[in-house]
Amino acid sequence: IAIDILMDRFNLRTFAENEEEPEILTCSWRVRCSTLTFLQTFVSQNMFFLTSEKIGKLLECLYVSMGHSQVEVRHTAGATLSGVLRFMDEENQVQLWDKFAEEARKELPKNKISLIGKEQLIFRHRAVLGMAAIVNVHPYSIPTWFPERLVEFATHIHDPVPVKVC
Repeated sequence: IAIDILMDRFNLRTFAENEEEPEILTCSWRVRCSTLTFLQTFVSQNMFFLTSEKIGKLLECLYVSMGHSQVEVRHTAGATLSGVLRFMDEENQVQLWDKFAEEARKELPKNKISLIGKEQLIFRHRAVLGMAAIVNVHPYSIPTWFPERLVEFATHIHDPVPVKVC
């Protein structure tokens, strides 16, 4: 019931976006972080009751939250994504990795002070956080698809802050 309340009633897609606040729940970035932390715990306890549609909505919410303007929200969403990915099969993880890797390959503009530069930096940060979440899913094992992707992940060590902090 709680996941239905969170995902349907509060419309987590709208909740995750920064531009338009949901009518029912207007909140600060701190509330978003707390809700994402709760969601991580709740989903890990109830993952087997979620339909694939709900999981898709959840992943979409986390993807949007990882592009939030506040860095704390992005980090919390990345940690939540890592917790959710532990329950997903490797094929879905590879697809998600490819999505994040494609986003991370986009060039950053030289002028990072401009609005477009800041937005590109946030998108790069989202991509690297997503890749870090997938890396965190496999702390003790190395799947066959993982080594070359890990090398790709390591290329972002020289990215500007906050990206290289992931």
